[in-house]
Amino acid sequence: MNKNATLKAGPGFGHTDKAYLAAWTAVSVTGKSGDWYAVSSPKGTGYIHKSVYWLDQSNSGFCDNSTYFSGLISYSTVGDYISYNSYTVKNGDTIWSVATQHGISESDLRKANGLDNGYLSIGQVIKIPVKHIGRKSVPSSSYGEVLDWTEQGQYVLPINKTGVLIDMNTGVRITVKRTTGATHADTETLTKADSKKLKDSYGGNWSWERKPFILEVGGRRYAVSVSAMPHAGVDGAGYLANVQNRSGNYGYGPNYDAISGNGMDGHFDLYFLNGRRHKDGKIDPQHQLGVLLAGGLQ
Repeated sequence: MNKNATLKAGPGFGHTDKAYLAAWTAVSVTGKSGDWYAVSSPKGTGYIHKSVYWLDQSNSGFCDNSTYFSGLISYSTVGDYISYNSYTVKNGDTIWSVATQHGISESDLRKANGLDNGYLSIGQVIKIPVKHIGRKSVPSSSYGEVLDWTEQGQYVLPINKTGVLIDMNTGVRITVKRTTGATHADTETLTKADSKKLKDSYGGNWSWERKPFILEVGGRRYAVSVSAMPHAGVDGAGYLANVQNRSGNYGYGPNYDAISGNGMDGHFDLYFLNGRRHKDGKIDPQHQLGVLLAGGLQ
């Protein structure tokens, strides 16, 4: 907090005063209700108004036990719509390859064309849904638009799309590419220099720590959360070839390192709002908070 604050018993000025906090008192954000932040402070738990907060982006205390961040969080769909293009199936096309080529999921393609469990035929004309994501409001230019992963994020960062991660503490820009991932974006740096910059953002070490970043794609800025621990790959080996000793103790299996020579073994995790972990399909509360921090906790 950068101002004196009154700690309220509930999210509103009409609630009882619990305590008074001096400016620059450190508090941990555990939730949000409208313009009020639920916090844990040296004088107990309660709510403070948004006008008094100041976010320390270097703080890694992401409130593992917060129930607010462990579930789905609402998001804006203002300005979103779908249009359709047509596509003629060619020899060698599969539902997966056509979907990936157009930056959509297999389920989107099947649903748009009533394919269910069917297959494509050469010469078949199919509909390609195109997701248009309307601009979302942000508190200031320091933050990014908050998008839901399933309905919005995966379409602004489709597989093989390149973007720039911006460290919110330093402003350092890191060029990255989404190479795979279904329930969140599995991402790689483009060059060794980019790998070093990402590593430096975590104090010089690869880390599972979740941190808020801004992702710049196509002239727009999005709120994302990143854990910079390369895993599931071996740099320089053939992509998807079965290899031993994959990074992150993944052992033997397909090599999920698509960009050779970037000094990173495998890929790292990048989350939009409501992204889910691959290992168990659950919401990651630390990434949820990371995204909201990058979006100004709107």
